[in-house]
Amino acid sequence: MSDEDGVHPDNDDSMRATAWREVLELGRLTLQHRADDELYETVTSTVADRLGTELCLLYERPAEADHLQVRAGLDVASLNATSLSTIPDIGGLEAGVDASVPAGRDSHAGYTFHTRDPVVVRDYGIETRFDRCALLDHLGGTSGACVPVGPRASPLGVLAVHEQRARNFTVQEVEYLELVANTLASAAQRTAARDHLSEHRDRVLRRSAELAHDLRNPLSVAQGNLRLVQEDCDDERLDAVEAAHERIGRLCESFQRLGNEEGELTDPKWVQLDDIAEEAWATVPTQGATLRAESELACRADPKQLRRVFENLFRNSVQHGSTNGRHAERGDGGPGHDSDVHHSRTTHHDEATLPTDGTLTVTIDRLSEGSGFHVEDDGSGMCPTVQDDATEFGYSTDKDGSGIGLGVVDRIARNHHWETSLSEGSDGGLRVAFTGVRCREAEATIGH
Repeated sequence: MSDEDGVHPDNDDSMRATAWREVLELGRLTLQHRADDELYETVTSTVADRLGTELCLLYERPAEADHLQVRAGLDVASLNATSLSTIPDIGGLEAGVDASVPAGRDSHAGYTFHTRDPVVVRDYGIETRFDRCALLDHLGGTSGACVPVGPRASPLGVLAVHEQRARNFTVQEVEYLELVANTLASAAQRTAARDHLSEHRDRVLRRSAELAHDLRNPLSVAQGNLRLVQEDCDDERLDAVEAAHERIGRLCESFQRLGNEEGELTDPKWVQLDDIAEEAWATVPTQGATLRAESELACRADPKQLRRVFENLFRNSVQHGSTNGRHAERGDGGPGHDSDVHHSRTTHHDEATLPTDGTLTVTIDRLSEGSGFHVEDDGSGMCPTVQDDATEFGYSTDKDGSGIGLGVVDRIARNHHWETSLSEGSDGGLRVAFTGVRCREAEATIGH
């Protein structure tokens, strides 16, 4: 790029260092949140503020479309209010002129998308490579800089900044735009991969529910015939068969519940995290254990699904994490009893009772770094060698476990686009952390 392209060199090392720090911060932000409209608006606002431009737009190309559509943008008071009021999708403005530009050589953004290279214009009035599109006519854009978003072979869109006056964008400013565009592309690709994986998991779970349903009839036949045999024969080996039938029945119930759950969030809203935790605690037989809900956070979540996350984690802690090595009587025969991950380092006891000495404490608190929260107990913990497998469906160290409990937790977290991680707690127990959670101070959300 040369001065003729409207790009001028800038040797200000402090500007470069500041830009790098901002890009790194944007990178951390994209790791914590899925690539959605809220994230894109945050990024375009940050870019406009950083470069001091009057407008920053993120364009994307819809599948099989011949145009680029504005996905996110920034309008400020310095722009013409009358013109802006006719443009949709920019700062929540009323619908009017279509906020799109040709994807070919008939617009600045389209030309950038076509050439796959950054394109800078000092003055659209003397530009000969392409025309100023109708969108910029309405916005009164005079100069601009555009960079492609995504891999060169198949770009996803264009990131653009525009001014109402002639402006020479520097080499460092264009490099900054490219860094931000690469960060956005990585976020979009990561979100797409997660969504694809989530869809695949949902298909598998739905198929599991169908198979569990199909097993009901032959299981009923087997149980009926067993009862007839037991009437004529008193053999302890038949008790083992009966226990196996009951175990199969519980597994079928668990997989049917799991497969029939909605994969998408049905009622996401701002909820008080500690309040939901206390509601869940009241539904779990805790007998002497203590809950400390200390996050003082509100998060964006489906209340019913979030409550089930807490119920499963609390049940898992109380049943399997007692500090004295004793465990709760299995309760996965009824609805909602999905806990089955034994995270004690001690020997498993077949005959188990719920601890009543009050030694177990479960704590809800915010993360020290990043946006999210954790649930931690001070019980006997989980062996590090099984932590990576514990959230996989079907995995259980309990010979009678269904392998559903923490799998449900992880699936609901993925529904919310959160990440789940297991580690040793500060007091040696199990710590389950959730990152990428949209959180606010609890008081700040009251009445909103």
